[in-house]
Amino acid sequence: MNLLDRRTMLRSGGLATGLLLMGAGSAGSAGTPESSYRSWEALNAFTGVCAKTGSTAPWNRQDDLYAAMRTLGVAWMRTNEISGRADELSFYGSRGIKIQAIAGEPTDATGPEPEIAQIVSGGLVPYMIAVEGANEWNLSERPGWGAELAAHHARVYRAVKSTPELRALDVVAPSMASMRDYEQLGLMVPFTTLGNIHCYPGGHTPEQKAAKSVQGAAINCGELPSVVTETGWHTSMEWTGPHYPTPEDVARVYAPRSIFSYFELGVQRLSFYQLADVGTTVDREDHFGLVDFNLRPKQQFHAIANTLSVIRRGGASGSVGVLNRTVTGPADLHTVVVKSAAGRYLMAVWRDVAIYVPESKKRLSPPPASVTINWGTARRVAIFNPANSAAQTGETGGSSTTLRVGAELLILDISA
Repeated sequence: MNLLDRRTMLRSGGLATGLLLMGAGSAGSAGTPESSYRSWEALNAFTGVCAKTGSTAPWNRQDDLYAAMRTLGVAWMRTNEISGRADELSFYGSRGIKIQAIAGEPTDATGPEPEIAQIVSGGLVPYMIAVEGANEWNLSERPGWGAELAAHHARVYRAVKSTPELRALDVVAPSMASMRDYEQLGLMVPFTTLGNIHCYPGGHTPEQKAAKSVQGAAINCGELPSVVTETGWHTSMEWTGPHYPTPEDVARVYAPRSIFSYFELGVQRLSFYQLADVGTTVDREDHFGLVDFNLRPKQQFHAIANTLSVIRRGGASGSVGVLNRTVTGPADLHTVVVKSAAGRYLMAVWRDVAIYVPESKKRLSPPPASVTINWGTARRVAIFNPANSAAQTGETGGSSTTLRVGAELLILDISA
């Protein structure tokens, strides 16, 4: 998010709202046989977190922040600076956290080239997965900001791709704080390898804006996949300004669905904004963290950690060759199936249902719906509800599995 302004709830800008359905996911199953799947390895590397560096609290508590990342189970971090931060970034990178870093802003006096050169000189090459364009530069409201940003990003791309050690890195498009501004920036395909999405549901379901945000990013990246570099919730329940707060127990339910909703849409990676609260005032900007200012985990932290823990089960060996299945359920049903190289299948099952109305702070209690999965043969299926726990909550062993699915996403581990 940009310190100039916090209009981070993306507006639809009149874009189409059709859901982009991938081969291994479905919305509103009507009992059609299928056997397709996505890569478990891609899902296992999917989730990251935004984290800054520097001498101010809480970012100066590196040991504690790293411990939080490890407990969370994220694969990567998105950070805002490279210049002068090599030692801090190496601290995380050398401990297994991959890094995507923003390469400055268009008004930087020296341009992006020295920033990118420090990736090599600072020994960061082994840890990097991507370099990203400027963050929410549309909020600068400078005359001609679109052309200014496009020129800066072209320099970022050329600097990365002309450096032999960095040529394999992705170059992520600049982020927009408002969907209506994608068009002013225009198509960036010659100078980017991944699109960029910022999307804040503001207490609504993650599915409400997910497809729109993917389509919006396509204005800049065309048919290239995108990265969600910011999504999440602020928990300042006393905040009365724009961007509604989200109670922790609501974010807990929506967090696992956020991961799988964007994965279903073909997004390459997702980063939650952000790891830690940056203050204790009523201001919403203090409270986007997955942990609070004292590094106490919020409920959504636990839900994400549980989800990633269950996902890691997919790396174990399995004996299922082809997972044929027929799923029947309500119109708001979504499913995603992944398979690992070791032969293990995981299946996420969830519904696009709301449990909260942010405008009125009203709680909703949607009744669970019956979902039946016919496997065609006997399958051993372990059931998990990561919004509540990383522990197994049920098991079936027949040729079909019947679930009661409410607002909480379920993960099935199909091992035989």
